[in-house]
Amino acid sequence: MILSRLNSAKSEERLRDVMLTRLSELVMGTKQHYSRAVLMTLMASNSRCGEKFDILDRLESMCVARIPRCARVLMLTAEFLALSAHGKGGLRSGPAANPSFTVVFEAIKKDPDDRTHVQNLYRIAKQKWMRTETDMIRAGELVPAEKCLFFKYNQSRFNSIFK
Repeated sequence: MILSRLNSAKSEERLRDVMLTRLSELVMGTKQHYSRAVLMTLMASNSRCGEKFDILDRLESMCVARIPRCARVLMLTAEFLALSAHGKGGLRSGPAANPSFTVVFEAIKKDPDDRTHVQNLYRIAKQKWMRTETDMIRAGELVPAEKCLFFKYNQSRFNSIFK
């Protein structure tokens, strides 16, 4: 009985590690995976593991470490927030106009390479937007707006290189 529990725990940890690898591959664009399936499996395996980690913290560190590919991580973050709401929370509204995020958006527009702006976004999301399903859905709608800022920035850098 004890041996089967140990094997089960090890299997869950292995599954979680595999899903983290898949998440990294999604961000780097090296492999095609279905992000929703990867996130749902990661969330489920993390909930069953003895030693849990904060998935939002992992996404933040991936985003900060890979600023050029930050847009992909932000989309995964939005999807994670929506999944965390468990289908509750009502309609997604336009929180991009929310004052707590406006400051972050303006800072990103001024200096997209500064990693502290991304850290501020995650800090705000964790402190103010993880209390209810409605808040998570609204925060999940905000994150793609930031992704667009990074996409536009990368596109303009690419265009300036090849002019």
